[in-house]
Amino acid sequence: MEHNYGINQDIAEKTPITGQPIRLEKPYKKVILVNVADCKNKITVAHVTKRLQGTSWYEWEELLAQWLVRAIVEAIQNGQTEADITKMFSCDLQGEDHLGPFFKKQEMIIPFLMGRLFECVTEDDKMMRVRIIKKSICED
Repeated sequence: MEHNYGINQDIAEKTPITGQPIRLEKPYKKVILVNVADCKNKITVAHVTKRLQGTSWYEWEELLAQWLVRAIVEAIQNGQTEADITKMFSCDLQGEDHLGPFFKKQEMIIPFLMGRLFECVTEDDKMMRVRIIKKSICED
């Protein structure tokens, strides 16, 4: 039986009221996940979403989790040992509710992701290579 990674093709990428894009592109260095093999048949969107609790908006947590797991699954399917996860790091996020719009800036997203999901392996001006931490792959 094939592992269910929990990828949802119909994930909301626009805000619910005004329909603005949730992800606002912002330049950043390339970010490469180096331990894709550790995730094979183990990682799920639901588990990563749970690890990301605390972003201030569930939609951001689910979207970031979807982007990560999609990149990992794509790498696995293509026989690659690394995945490009730059999309998670190269943005500001915006949301909205009945009180109006709100944001999470890239400067807050990056340390949040590094604290919850990844550890840096190497970094220079053009690239950061990260490893997903064990507790972000599967529950113990």
